[in-house]
Amino acid sequence: MGRFVTRHGDWVADIGYIEIYSSDYNDRHIIINSLLKQLILYRAKIGMDQFCSGMNAVGKLFDIVKENHTPFTTLFTSHDIVMTRHHFKSLYKIEWSVEGSNNREKEEETVYAFETYLQEVEEKKHPVSLEDILVFITAADRVPVLGFPKAVTVSFYTCDDNETRFPSASTCDLRLWLPRDTELERLTELMNRALLESHGFGKI
Repeated sequence: MGRFVTRHGDWVADIGYIEIYSSDYNDRHIIINSLLKQLILYRAKIGMDQFCSGMNAVGKLFDIVKENHTPFTTLFTSHDIVMTRHHFKSLYKIEWSVEGSNNREKEEETVYAFETYLQEVEEKKHPVSLEDILVFITAADRVPVLGFPKAVTVSFYTCDDNETRFPSASTCDLRLWLPRDTELERLTELMNRALLESHGFGKI
């Protein structure tokens, strides 16, 4: 216990259990319960109180939610939903070139390859998941309860014959850029490398 207090006493005191310096081994359960309450409940209490107060400022909405919590369950709680390619495809729209143009024909080739790639990812044929692709594009590992503010836009770019340019994304704009005129094998290689070799959102 003495070693624990020496190493972690300041941290324990800072988060609310100031009696740590006069405690002994028999107080361990009290210390654990106090820390759990602080980390799980009290740390978030100020923010939650502000949230509830803000909701009640509009027609006592939070009080209504408390009295009728069942209909609001899906709105205020998160449910782990397995991402499927059909669900993923419903999240984006495609920014096509003019119909009949050479670019449009190349873009249709790319979209076919991309959607086949999504199917293969769903079938676990690649070392990435649909959630990985979602994070790459949106920085979110699941669709928010109320959905994204807009549909993800799939845009295209053209590469020179001897140029390698990986697919990229703008998480702020909810936009994914794919190379035009790319067959499945090449797009799979580019997507997997873009996902696995990038540092990731917010990482150095």
